Amino acid sequence: METAQSIGEKGENVACSYLEKKGYRILTRNYANTKGLRLGEIDIVAEKGHEIIFVEVKAAFLDGNGENRLPEWQVTKAKLKKMEKVVSLYLREKRLLDRDYSFDVVAVTFG
Repeated sequence: METAQSIGEKGENVACSYLEKKGYRILTRNYANTKGLRLGEIDIVAEKGHEIIFVEVKAAFLDGNGENRLPEWQVTKAKLKKMEKVVSLYLREKRLLDRDYSFDVVAVTFG
């Protein structure tokens, strides 16, 4: 049986491949602030053109009937608030405050 961590890692690998095929350049994976209170993690930081894209990856196995909660439903308002704080730190740390940025979710389901 797969662990949540291994499913998540597989999902991130699929998401990176997908994004690269769509012309995104992956800047980093699993970014977390290292100073002070740990605020959370950004699964993938990518760029396309002048925009930085912060990607949350959610992965899940569908049950035998193909029914399950879709993984993107796991992205809550609380998760988005945490992401905003980590993104702010990332932009300051990398001196990218002048760049446009956006948030995205890649949902991966395994059957």
